[in-house]
Amino acid sequence: MFNFIKKKTLHRYIIVIIYESDITVTVSDIKDEKIITSEEENFSLVDQNSFSDELTYYINQKQNEVTKSYIVTLLNSLGQGMIPTCSAGHFQKYSVDMKNIYNVCVDKKFTNYVSKIDIKWIQKLFASTGIDYIFSPFILLSKMIEKDEINSEVKLFILYINNGITLLVKKDSKYLFGSYFNIGEEDPLLSQLDSSFEDNIEEDEFEIEDDFDDEFEFEIDDEEFEQESDYGQELSMIEEDKRLIKYLNIALKEFYSEEIYESSFIDSVTIYSDEGVEQTLLEYIENELFLNTYVKKIDYVNQLIVLAQEEVFS
Repeated sequence: MFNFIKKKTLHRYIIVIIYESDITVTVSDIKDEKIITSEEENFSLVDQNSFSDELTYYINQKQNEVTKSYIVTLLNSLGQGMIPTCSAGHFQKYSVDMKNIYNVCVDKKFTNYVSKIDIKWIQKLFASTGIDYIFSPFILLSKMIEKDEINSEVKLFILYINNGITLLVKKDSKYLFGSYFNIGEEDPLLSQLDSSFEDNIEEDEFEIEDDFDDEFEFEIDDEEFEQESDYGQELSMIEEDKRLIKYLNIALKEFYSEEIYESSFIDSVTIYSDEGVEQTLLEYIENELFLNTYVKKIDYVNQLIVLAQEEVFS
């Protein structure tokens, strides 16, 4: 009864999305579970540690206009990840230092963690306006998967928002692996990881056993991922997609080769994106990684509003 009354009250959700050099703010008014009004404004991110006076004024003005206002953001920093268990006793196994992270068990299926440094950065950035909800892309992606997923096959799911890439591998109701990276620019650390995996994997070949004790071979030829490769030139793949392929290669190598993960052969990938996906990228994944590829266009701002509403009305 109380939630019914609350839903009759006007609520304002101020969604702040932080990019490399700019910020998009979407202000949506919702009443009776319907969007009454919505507006979007763009601002420059001049200082990585604080909002401009113009942005601060805009957000504070919007939240002061409506009593029930909530400021929401999507975490886009590299100091976040997941481990496929909610048992704190397994954190060390996945090289996660509990002293330096905040973590939450998601639907009793996996742990989503973020470094304390990243949370402090968000709090500092929003110091002039306040912040009500910080959502991880892992939670956003898992909610969309749970809504859509009906098969029991081993699937890779990718959330592609701006330059942020979130990966989750799921089999039946169990999450097996996850990773997050940014393709806006080359990451030296990931390049080093690519080299280290190359050294540790014999001829880039993986043997994987599924539940039926069948043996699969998964082969990756690193030359296929190089920007100067014949295939890459033929498809004229954009730089961001080339990096996505490279980092996806790294993530798949980790999943298939590291004994800490319950590896099973992935048969398909579903990509959730707000702007669509280049056909050249889809063709590469299908032809070179041998994965059936599906794309679902999403409105992630509305998805964030749904997550915030769940918190408000819980």
